[in-house]
Amino acid sequence: NLSYKNKYDYFKPEEKAELFRLKAKFLSGPQYRHNANQAYCHASQICAGYGKSWLSWGDHCIELALSTEKEQQRKTVCNLYTD
Repeated sequence: NLSYKNKYDYFKPEEKAELFRLKAKFLSGPQYRHNANQAYCHASQICAGYGKSWLSWGDHCIELALSTEKEQQRKTVCNLYTD
């Protein structure tokens, strides 16, 4: 949508990156993790020197890894008890 794109034209690259970083923070829930990852990626592409977006994206990746590890451990424990 052309009018949607023009709204972002008034912001500096750092401000655009911050908007997408905040969007990603809101999307960090279990159902929207893929969308959050895309928003973090977009924030980093808009302004590669904006460290806050990289740090938040790194934190998001760590959370994903830990939740995946915990889920794998739960599955292992369930398999031990059901076998």
